[in-house]
Amino acid sequence: MYSARLVKGRTYDVKGCRFRYQEEQPISREIYRYIKENPCFEVKETRRKTAKARGRMDEDADHT
Repeated sequence: MYSARLVKGRTYDVKGCRFRYQEEQPISREIYRYIKENPCFEVKETRRKTAKARGRMDEDADHT
């Protein structure tokens, strides 16, 4: 999963996706790859938690 935030300018259209200043929104991998080097954007990749990792977190909560 990827997200981006416009940090320069007021609006910016990329491949049918409109960004507004300082509003973070989820984006596709295609858009991420297109804008990741653009200084007008802050982009980040967030990892999804796997079911296995979520299960471990639930087990840890039970032991406290």
